[in-house]
Amino acid sequence: MLLLLAPAQGGASDGKALLLTGVMVGWIFYGALTLMRVVPRYREPPGWLMRFGIADLLVLGLMFGCLAVYLRV
Repeated sequence: MLLLLAPAQGGASDGKALLLTGVMVGWIFYGALTLMRVVPRYREPPGWLMRFGIADLLVLGLMFGCLAVYLRV
Protein backbone atom coordinates (compact mmCIF):
# COMPACT_ATOMS: atom_id res chain seq x y z
CA MET A 1 0.00 0.00 0.00
CA LEU A 2 2.78 2.45 0.86
CA LEU A 3 4.43 1.78 -2.47
CA LEU A 4 1.57 3.70 -4.07
CA LEU A 5 3.11 6.86 -2.59
CA ALA A 6 6.32 6.35 -4.56
CA PRO A 7 6.52 8.56 -7.65
CA ALA A 8 5.69 6.82 -10.93
CA GLN A 9 8.58 8.39 -12.83
CA GLY A 10 12.15 7.98 -11.66
CA GLY A 11 14.36 10.70 -10.33
CA ALA A 12 12.80 11.14 -6.92
CA SER A 13 15.00 13.03 -4.51
CA ASP A 14 16.95 11.12 -1.89
CA GLY A 15 15.02 12.87 0.85
CA LYS A 16 11.71 11.44 -0.31
CA ALA A 17 13.15 7.94 -0.52
CA LEU A 18 14.51 8.29 3.02
CA LEU A 19 11.14 9.47 4.31
CA LEU A 20 9.29 6.56 2.69
CA THR A 21 11.89 4.21 4.15
CA GLY A 22 11.15 5.67 7.59
CA VAL A 23 7.43 5.00 7.11
CA MET A 24 8.10 1.40 6.05
CA VAL A 25 10.48 0.75 8.96
CA GLY A 26 7.93 2.17 11.39
CA TRP A 27 5.23 -0.03 9.87
CA ILE A 28 7.41 -3.14 10.26
CA PHE A 29 8.37 -2.28 13.86
CA TYR A 30 4.74 -1.63 14.80
CA GLY A 31 3.75 -4.99 13.32
CA ALA A 32 6.53 -6.72 15.26
CA LEU A 33 5.42 -4.99 18.46
CA THR A 34 1.83 -6.10 17.91
CA LEU A 35 2.87 -9.68 17.14
CA MET A 36 5.03 -9.79 20.25
CA ARG A 37 1.96 -8.97 22.32
CA VAL A 38 -0.39 -11.61 20.88
CA VAL A 39 1.81 -14.58 19.90
CA PRO A 40 2.44 -17.25 22.56
CA ARG A 41 5.98 -17.27 23.93
CA TYR A 42 8.19 -19.04 26.46
CA ARG A 43 9.35 -15.98 28.41
CA GLU A 44 7.28 -12.96 29.28
CA PRO A 45 8.62 -9.67 27.82
CA PRO A 46 8.93 -6.60 30.06
CA GLY A 47 5.64 -5.13 31.20
CA TRP A 48 6.21 -1.77 29.49
CA LEU A 49 6.21 -3.54 26.11
CA MET A 50 3.00 -5.43 26.79
CA ARG A 51 0.72 -2.41 27.07
CA PHE A 52 0.21 0.70 24.97
CA GLY A 53 2.86 3.20 25.92
CA ILE A 54 6.10 4.84 24.93
CA ALA A 55 7.16 2.15 22.44
CA ASP A 56 3.92 2.57 20.50
CA LEU A 57 4.14 6.34 20.57
CA LEU A 58 7.72 6.32 19.28
CA VAL A 59 6.94 4.00 16.38
CA LEU A 60 3.70 5.74 15.45
CA GLY A 61 5.44 9.11 15.73
CA LEU A 62 8.15 7.89 13.35
CA MET A 63 5.57 6.63 10.86
CA PHE A 64 3.24 9.62 10.86
CA GLY A 65 6.04 12.16 11.15
CA CYS A 66 7.84 10.81 8.09
CA LEU A 67 4.55 10.54 6.20
CA ALA A 68 3.55 14.13 7.04
CA VAL A 69 6.92 15.50 5.94
CA TYR A 70 6.84 13.37 2.76
CA LEU A 71 3.42 14.72 1.79
CA ARG A 72 4.54 18.32 2.37
CA VAL A 73 7.74 18.08 0.31
